Amino acid sequence: MTTKKTYSELLKDPRWQKKRLEILNRDEFTCQYCGDSENTLHVHHKYYDNKLKPWEYENKFLITFCETCHKAEEDQLKLSFQVFYNSFRKSPFLAHDLITLSECFEEMSHDLPHINGVVMSAIRNGLLDKKILSDLVDYYFKSLENKNQF
Repeated sequence: MTTKKTYSELLKDPRWQKKRLEILNRDEFTCQYCGDSENTLHVHHKYYDNKLKPWEYENKFLITFCETCHKAEEDQLKLSFQVFYNSFRKSPFLAHDLITLSECFEEMSHDLPHINGVVMSAIRNGLLDKKILSDLVDYYFKSLENKNQF
């Protein structure tokens, strides 16, 4: 009978150590957030999948952070999830709408593993601008019509 290894134990695995070194080399042993190259560096997973071992992620989903930025990212991520959850609890969306939106985020995240603030601001402004939103809805329905013509 094999016992399941803890996440800490998996991080000691030589396959993770090899992958970690590969990412640190790629990022030139420098925090990709603040530029620190003197303090302890961590390799951060941009998302987690319970089916994957730490070393099974594509490199584009791993990034080097210094210890301070890694802690700040984890804390900010927890807060962000809470804010995100609360915003949808107060929204008029139905469950199906939220599932569709989450599928869109998941699909987009594979193509754009790191969406910077400029892109997120553009998306936000586009969704808040009634004219742009109206144009997007029109575009969506036109694309559906075109799909149905074939």
